[in-house]
Amino acid sequence: FRLCPCCTSCSPVRLSPCPRRGLWSVWMAPRKQLRLVTWDLDDTLWPTLPSILRAETALGTWLQMNFPEVHSKYNTAALRALGADMKQQYPHLQHKLTEIRRMALAHALQDCGVPLEVISPAVDQAMDVFMAERNRVDFFPGALETLEQLQQKGYQQISITDGNADLVSIGIHSYFAKALSSSDFDQPKPDPAIYRAALQSAGVQPHEAVHIGDDPVKDVEGARAL
Repeated sequence: FRLCPCCTSCSPVRLSPCPRRGLWSVWMAPRKQLRLVTWDLDDTLWPTLPSILRAETALGTWLQMNFPEVHSKYNTAALRALGADMKQQYPHLQHKLTEIRRMALAHALQDCGVPLEVISPAVDQAMDVFMAERNRVDFFPGALETLEQLQQKGYQQISITDGNADLVSIGIHSYFAKALSSSDFDQPKPDPAIYRAALQSAGVQPHEAVHIGDDPVKDVEGARAL
């Protein structure tokens, strides 16, 4: 069953999305048996696009100030295209977003003649700039209150994401017993390995857990596979 905890207008019927937020959850247990709530992050607790756009803008500004020759050839659109090319060249890394972005930046710097000994520290600095904005998110209404309420009621909470958001930087790590990213696994969602790892970490069975996310394939099918 799918039941969205963010509003009262959802009914626990199969394949029923939340009409307010488009959230989906795989409800595996009666509430009295529920011990674990797993959360997708991007576009579930906050909209992703605004923070990504801010991060790309900040990165572009940093490149313009520090490596103007790189910025003139690799603007935001060019860096996006380069990242997409990297994913095509290295399909096994498609879900490792930080690694792909680092590779794209290193390629851009090298392509513009930046000395090799400068590239690695420059990529580190560029990623610090990017991630600072990527982790500055605007929560959906009620998201923080829901995390707080679930914590107060004694539920374990674990994040399960294909993204690279950092809970510590965002300031919500205290709500979560563990943060799992598909970048640490061989395959992204909906591969069930990351969901299985969450259950094992919490010491619960599938019927004692619920997963909440926005994607009917990545979030629903992956959790249903267990």
